[in-house]
Amino acid sequence: MDTLLYVNAVATFGMLGIIWLVQIVHYPSFLDVPQDAFVSFHHNHTRRITPLVLAFMGTEIVTAGMLAPWGTGYSVAFLLCLLTWVCTFAIQVPQHGKLNKRFDRNTVIRLVRGNWIRTAIWSVRSLLLVALLEGELK
Repeated sequence: MDTLLYVNAVATFGMLGIIWLVQIVHYPSFLDVPQDAFVSFHHNHTRRITPLVLAFMGTEIVTAGMLAPWGTGYSVAFLLCLLTWVCTFAIQVPQHGKLNKRFDRNTVIRLVRGNWIRTAIWSVRSLLLVALLEGELK
C-alpha cells in the first residue's frame, strides 16, 4: 500500500504544479496571443498538454481508486479526485472546444475562472495526501 500511496502522491503533486502554472501563467496568457494566431496556438497547446495531464490524472484516479477502501481519508481523497475529473469534463473541456474553433475573450475568462475550482481541489487534495503520507489520517 505504501508504494501505491507514493505513486498517487507523485501524480497529485505533479498535477498540483501543472494546475498552478496553468492557472497563474498559461491560461491568462491566452489573452495575449494575437487573434489571428490563436486557433493554431490553442491547438498546439491542447495537443501538447493533453498527454501530460492525462498521464498524471489517469495515474492519480487509478491509484486513488485502489486506495479508497483503506480508510476515510483515502475515500475523501478519491472523491476529490473524481471531482477534478467532473470539473475537467464539465467545465474546462467544453471551453477548450470553443477555443479550438475561434478566439473568444469571454470564453478565456470563463476558462480561467472555472479553473480555480480545479486549482482549489488539487491544493486541498495535496494537503490531504501529506496528512495520509505522514500517517496522521487513514
